[in-house]
Amino acid sequence: ARGGWELERETLEADRSRLANCRRPDVDQRRLEAYHRALLSLLMLQDSETSAVIAAPEFDPAYELCGGYGYCWPRDATEAMQALALAGDPHGMQRLCDWYLRTQLPSGQWGQRYWSNANWSLSAICSNVIAFCSTLICANSPLSLLGFLESGVCMK
Repeated sequence: ARGGWELERETLEADRSRLANCRRPDVDQRRLEAYHRALLSLLMLQDSETSAVIAAPEFDPAYELCGGYGYCWPRDATEAMQALALAGDPHGMQRLCDWYLRTQLPSGQWGQRYWSNANWSLSAICSNVIAFCSTLICANSPLSLLGFLESGVCMK
């Protein structure tokens, strides 16, 4: 079995590797460290198995005293992954887009809020997800937004 020190070393190496591939802003050391912590925080929000991105860590397992941040809210998930993409790490955004395509409702819409396992958690429709989904895909695609919408890629 691996010990705590070994796990810490492996985590630090993995973090350094991820950060090495990101853009480095021209700022002082203190701000650079904060920037790196923010990027690592965003990376930790994405479920490694399902690719869902929760809005924030949830410390209330019964959801009695919280604001519901342990869910995947498509709008918030897109914003988080767009920030990582702008920092030079597009992989989370690509994985989130795959998640969007898997969770799209038969009507072509998305639910407003999901569990990370893709189960719809709130019986409301998020009418603006198509715009976020298209922005997500078009960020790394030669298609224009209009061309993307006309292509029907986000319609089942």
